[in-house]
Amino acid sequence: MCEHVNPSLQTNLVSDMRDESKTKKELIGELQSLKRANTRLQIKLKEADEKCKLFFEDSPLPAFITSLDGSKVVDANEKAIELAGYSSKDEFLKKFVTGERHADPLAKGDLFSELQSKGEVTNKEYRFFKKDGAPIWVDFNARIYSPKGWLIVEAVDITIRKRLENNLKKAQRELKKRVKERNEELVRTREFMNNIFHTSVEGMMVVDVQGYITMVNPAMTELLGYSRNELVGKSAAIIRAEGKEHEEQGKKFVEALFEKGFVREMERTWKKKDGTLINVEINAALLRDEEGNHIGG
Repeated sequence: MCEHVNPSLQTNLVSDMRDESKTKKELIGELQSLKRANTRLQIKLKEADEKCKLFFEDSPLPAFITSLDGSKVVDANEKAIELAGYSSKDEFLKKFVTGERHADPLAKGDLFSELQSKGEVTNKEYRFFKKDGAPIWVDFNARIYSPKGWLIVEAVDITIRKRLENNLKKAQRELKKRVKERNEELVRTREFMNNIFHTSVEGMMVVDVQGYITMVNPAMTELLGYSRNELVGKSAAIIRAEGKEHEEQGKKFVEALFEKGFVREMERTWKKKDGTLINVEINAALLRDEEGNHIGG
């Protein structure tokens, strides 16, 4: 699986043996030394291979080794076998073909193109089919091991994460759709109310929390004898009749409005632009924002 070759020791011994001036005894001794060195080298290679194999087998990540074209699996650890849905290593090695397990043919082509150009791919998300045909998403890392013509692969199952991401995207699309529909509904409602406001035969007025007029409809301007521009931005006190009696009347109106949040059919006396006093019947309600704060009436 893993190979580490250091031929320097062998090369030196072979070079020494080619020295024709040495005796037969010396050559036999060097040959025995070469054999012992070779034995030590093989032991070290075996130990290194066992350590590498142990790391491969005990890796917390699913890992497997295939031919460069993905047509043959050389080895796999238990995590990879479990991830792919196989019951044993023998079954995995015989039946798992990387090139045939890609759920997205275009992604497969991109994967092998990048491997050929760079020699590795890192942190790529791909969709594969398990043994039973179920698709799974994996975070994919692979590199080419040229001495053996191998492709060494590590994959992390991110199926749950992708499912959550897709659910989140779906929820976001649904939310955007609802917001759009709600905004369109608000526009229609605003246009409808605006039409009622401007076409009503009854005078209508909107006053902010400081008591300044912000909106009046044509019926109100006609009733009071002012133009719209003469009223909007002015204090509502401009239409209040003077005198103690009228002040008491206004006080009762304000108290009832803030106590109940609205008043119905309350009689008031207002003053027109020309100073004429007129008796009016008022229906009023407090305006509040989404948090319930008073913003006008």
